[in-house]
Formats: sequence, C-alpha cells, structure tokens
Amino acid sequence: MNKPTSAAAFRKAAAALREAAISLRAFVLIQPPFVAPADAAALARRTFELAREEGARVVSLLPVFSTHRPLRLLAARDFFAAPSLETVFDTAASCAGRGVTVLVETEHLDRLEACGNCGKRRRAALVALNRTGDLTPVSCIDHRAASDPAVRGFDRTEVLEALRAPA
Repeated sequence: MNKPTSAAAFRKAAAALREAAISLRAFVLIQPPFVAPADAAALARRTFELAREEGARVVSLLPVFSTHRPLRLLAARDFFAAPSLETVFDTAASCAGRGVTVLVETEHLDRLEACGNCGKRRRAALVALNRTGDLTPVSCIDHRAASDPAVRGFDRTEVLEALRAPA
C-alpha cells in the first residue's frame, strides 16, 4: 500500500498504456484500512468497474490482511479489519464473467472469518476461479454471516500516532 493515486491518475495511465498497445492489469484491494466492512464489497466493485471501463484485461482482487506491522497497528486501534470470506466471495462473484479475467489472491484465505457451513466450499471455489476463470456459485442453507467488526472514524493525528506506536 502507500501507493497513493486517484481515479484521474489511473485513467491517464490506462490511456497511455492503450496508446502504446500495452495490456492493462489492475489490482483491486478488498477492504483496505479505513473502509467499513459494510462498504468494502461495493468499493471493490466500483474500483473493478473503473479498471474494466479503462480497458483492464485482468483484474486481481486482493483481500487486505494485517500481515505487516502498520496494518496490525491500525487494526489494534479499530482503523482496519480484514474482510470476511463472504465479502471476498461476493466481490469475486459480482466481478467474474464481465469480460475481464478475474483472479483472487488466495494465499491467506484460510485466515478469514467464514461461515462454518460453506466456508470450505467458498475457498475452494475461489481457488478454482484462478485456474478455470469460472466461479462456481456456493449456496448455503445455514449461512451465518461473518460478524463484521466495526471500523471507527479517525483523524490524521490519531492514525499517525497509531503507526508510531511500539510493536
């Protein structure tokens, strides 16, 4: 992370790549810091749509995990929470089959909170998506939605203080 950009900058870069006949691959974060769990899938879908509109041929969906110290510090102060498996699956389901190759980073999917009934099947379907390009629907009669932790409001000073905290 820490690679600031804007939609306008992305559009400009995408246009330059198109002009040079270079294929575009985009990376979309699922539930980055400061994004409430309830908003994560919608934000990822909007970002996917931007990439698709700008000609991305491949979009990689990257669930954000607190594997690095800065994210662990933000999580400790409730500025960040990893997405649930359901959020990742629902995001992938809404993006797949839209004329773009969709891939999902699957390395840490086993760490995500998931429904006890369908979690294994959803993980397997996401792994298969990367091999086949198709996402198998996974229904769940006894679906228990993951309890999304709240991500609270913040100000710049609080965030900087959290990132400077000792390990």
